[in-house]
Amino acid sequence: MDMKRGFFPILVLLGAILACRLPSAENPIIGTPRQSDLGTQTVVVAPVTTAASRATSTTVSQPTDTSWQPAPLNNADVDSILDWFQYSLESGNTSFFSRIVQNNFGYAFYIEGGQSVTKQEFLNQLGARLGSNHSCTGYRLGTYSLEIWTSGWSPNWQMTESCYIDCQRLNPPHSTDTAGFLFSLNENQTWSLTALYLNTPDRFYFEDVPLNSCSRRDLSVPTLEVFAPQQDSCPGAPPQQLRVGDQAHVCTRRDSVYMREGPGRSASRLRSYSPGSTLSVIGGPVCSDNWSWWQVRDSAGREGWMAEGGDDTDRYFLCPGR
Repeated sequence: MDMKRGFFPILVLLGAILACRLPSAENPIIGTPRQSDLGTQTVVVAPVTTAASRATSTTVSQPTDTSWQPAPLNNADVDSILDWFQYSLESGNTSFFSRIVQNNFGYAFYIEGGQSVTKQEFLNQLGARLGSNHSCTGYRLGTYSLEIWTSGWSPNWQMTESCYIDCQRLNPPHSTDTAGFLFSLNENQTWSLTALYLNTPDRFYFEDVPLNSCSRRDLSVPTLEVFAPQQDSCPGAPPQQLRVGDQAHVCTRRDSVYMREGPGRSASRLRSYSPGSTLSVIGGPVCSDNWSWWQVRDSAGREGWMAEGGDDTDRYFLCPGR
């Protein structure tokens, strides 16, 4: 978590997983929208029309015939992304994923920590599993995120290490037949696949969240039926309780919470605040790293950004009142 403690819980979503390979250990797996490696143009992929052409499109999966084919891929349109995702699962074809996945990719199974893999490593591992009896169990669309949840993969997806500040080998490896495909909206309003979350949706949202159906009938409708929470929230974060103008206090059980120069774990740490510390909320929120970030000011007039929360230990880091 974004806290000062001797033990860092095993992690998710997004760039923190690159700790073993990149200089910064705190980049988010999913966070601030960034430029896609596909460039600024909308990518259009012609659909595969024959079993023979499908068989030559990839060397890592054995496709099967399908009774339907989507329109050409438009990676700026969520309906098109969902159609092609479903088609790829049914046909065993990886061409969609090779166009949509970003180069810096990773696996995660918790809010903090993860394992970086190359784009080609992911495509190879995906292709080896596309012939199994997997299925789409639901999806959720947010302002900057799209999560598509699946189960029934064989062989199971695996993580062999978890990286945050340091990297730790997982022995035995984390293994699951459930996977959430996490997409992020780029600055050019196109979507990229940024990470694979190897756990169940309730471990991602911290609560039971209704998912939209993945059925082909639902994918064909022009307007997506998106779950809207009763309170504002950032993708992957609990509902926001704070508002600008509120007094807030650090409401963790025992851990101190960092104030940073900007909204995100990659921003420099300024200082930390122990449980019970009070602050004034003066700006925000900003969504980053699956958390809601608020600009705050302490009693000494020092300003910075702090995450509202949460994680498996503390649902919220900052709470209203006091």
